[in-house]
Amino acid sequence: MKAYLIRRASEADVPGITDLANKYVYDKLSVADRTGGFLTGRFEQPAIIKMINSANSLVALYHQEIVGFALNSRLPAEDYPPLVQNMIVKLSEITFQHRPLTAYSFFFYGPVLVSKHHRGQGLLSQMFRRTQDQNQQNFQLGLAFIHEQNQHSLNVHTQTLGLEVVGQFTFEDHQYYILVFRVRE
Repeated sequence: MKAYLIRRASEADVPGITDLANKYVYDKLSVADRTGGFLTGRFEQPAIIKMINSANSLVALYHQEIVGFALNSRLPAEDYPPLVQNMIVKLSEITFQHRPLTAYSFFFYGPVLVSKHHRGQGLLSQMFRRTQDQNQQNFQLGLAFIHEQNQHSLNVHTQTLGLEVVGQFTFEDHQYYILVFRVRE
């Protein structure tokens, strides 16, 4: 088994996170590669710095190279891209355990990624558990969104990690699922 290091992300990691993320965006992947999952949008270093400074985020390293990450954030709505702003508007209408999502303290989980050659090693599960542990002091829930065409990611997050689909929203003619998980009781 390969030896990986998972640790909290720092600003020094941002160039590596940005480079890795932008390799896995939808329009950079072949149709075949998209079946293994993809990221939505483009990633810029200033935005990633804001994200990692707002909630605990993680990187996975192999021989000091970033091969995965779990970015988490809790920013003012106006600091997010239009896609996330559109989702935020819907949150008061969506319930989890009979309460609107906005009644909980929450952070946004994602984007998350493990590079293709390092999948199957349990890295995403490890980063997910660490995300829960490291954010439980400040938040009750983690929220995520997944593009409807990203069935691989949806299956991993619901079947393997246990996230629950609680709603949907549309942005620029694309449908997205909203998922939730408990960080603490």
